[in-house]
Amino acid sequence: MSLNEKNDTILHLVDGHNLLHFSSKLKKLYKINPHLSLQELVTNLVSWASVQPKIELVIYLDGKNAVKFSIPKQVKLFQSGIDKTADDLILSHAQKWAKKKVVVVHTQDRELQKKLRLKSIFTSDNKELAATLFKEVKQSKAANKSVSTTAEIDLSNRGASAQEVDEMLLYYHLRDMDSDKKSSKK
Repeated sequence: MSLNEKNDTILHLVDGHNLLHFSSKLKKLYKINPHLSLQELVTNLVSWASVQPKIELVIYLDGKNAVKFSIPKQVKLFQSGIDKTADDLILSHAQKWAKKKVVVVHTQDRELQKKLRLKSIFTSDNKELAATLFKEVKQSKAANKSVSTTAEIDLSNRGASAQEVDEMLLYYHLRDMDSDKKSSKK
């Protein structure tokens, strides 16, 4: 499958509760009203994703009780239940979707990061996303909710630089084009 068939879209899987703890405002709110805090986090993630080119967003939340959140249809949200943790869901979905899309998992969980890297799935420290997300949220509120479209996530903390990721994607694209040419000659 070529990169064009993948539609050049990057699927971002976000471990929401990990990200929550990077905002002192959301942490304080979580102690008072967990649902409202999580809804604000989800809203901020949706705002971030809406201005990023070619991004699909999937948010994972821990919790035994399913809670309704207001999200647009193009964003997926999964809540763990009694039998599975959010990490279990992330690992399962990342493995499944990495066969067809470029997947980046944003999590602080080192054990989950290790499992994902063994499966050659990109991981990004939530610090990177939090710095971008909460910076953008502050900018958007200051500028009448106009969010900068230039913010990017730096994947360098996961062991490969953003340039290496781009080079790898180019390599796969060229390899797939070459294999397509060979198969069409037969």
